[in-house]
Amino acid sequence: MEAAAFERVEKNPSLLLDIIQLHIETKDSCLRDDHTKHLVTAIGRHFRQPYFAFRCMLLLQRGQCPWVRGVLSSHFPAIMYFLAWSPRSLYSEFAIMLPSFVSDATATELFHSLLDLPCLSALFEADLKQHRLDAEVKPFLNFLARTQSGQGDTIQKLGELHQVLTPFVNTHRVKICSQAVLALLRSYFSVVLDTCGSETVHKVFPALLERISLLFPVEAYVEECSRLFADFAGRLIEKYPEVLEEYMDEVQQLFTARNLELPNLVAQVVLSVGDHLGNAASVECVHSYFDSMESLLLELSAVANAKSIEVMPLLCSSLAKLTCRSQDLAPRAIICLTKAMSATAKIRDASFRRALVSRLEELLHLLRMPK
Repeated sequence: MEAAAFERVEKNPSLLLDIIQLHIETKDSCLRDDHTKHLVTAIGRHFRQPYFAFRCMLLLQRGQCPWVRGVLSSHFPAIMYFLAWSPRSLYSEFAIMLPSFVSDATATELFHSLLDLPCLSALFEADLKQHRLDAEVKPFLNFLARTQSGQGDTIQKLGELHQVLTPFVNTHRVKICSQAVLALLRSYFSVVLDTCGSETVHKVFPALLERISLLFPVEAYVEECSRLFADFAGRLIEKYPEVLEEYMDEVQQLFTARNLELPNLVAQVVLSVGDHLGNAASVECVHSYFDSMESLLLELSAVANAKSIEVMPLLCSSLAKLTCRSQDLAPRAIICLTKAMSATAKIRDASFRRALVSRLEELLHLLRMPK
């Protein structure tokens, strides 16, 4: 097709659907990349039309030819327009297609794109309401609304983009979109662990650690993401424990009191370090984790508030387990746990206080036993 022909197709949604169906039915994979790009750009221009969106999603969902697989892999950002605009009506179709988006080449970018989908909905809301956005954030918005993958995983100043789009965070479309993303993340995490290679999984792990503090602040969205991240991190570390040493610095950045606003991920990673930092880990790695977790436990012991007491028992257990892997840490562990014992007097919940004291007494007894 020449430029004039593409222009006619772009203006005619029915003709565009017919062309897509033709390529699927004939299993035509001979389209040049620039022709495919034109077609996908045209698809992105009609995503607000309910009939076109539904028919296009069905065609792509059912198509098994190389051309469709190429579109889903190379142009999934454009397909995500449909879900960002119609998250309730098109969720089922998108959920069926999601595994087709995931590959070793797209896994990390897709993860960021899913997390940013509520931002894309907010951008569409701003456009619908003719809300004027600052020109200085236009490059961020252009990236968010891209139609082709492979242009980078995410943007550096994501927090600034969130601030610009915050006026639309409580709109109905954005809230529904965030709920859809939570369900899709569950599927995405399972597909990544089950089908992607270890190298790809290793790339997703640091992205997860990075994004826990960079989520669009939709009501309940951040909290639920934290729970999903925690579950995935636990399963990932159990399967690939070597990530704890490979991304030691990134993991230890979690171990600060300010991250206890979302305790799920911190608690899970603390537990995983104790359970899965194996004997193959270097002495330097074991000592480094001990240092950061010791500091966090001492910091939490000073306040012993409602948020910190969820993590304190796990920190105590993991410190004791690390000591078993490096006996020279035992004196420090005993001092640290003794200070934690003193801090239990500040805990108001009597049953929790008794359970923590019992656990600390047990750990201290084990650490003081002659080896």
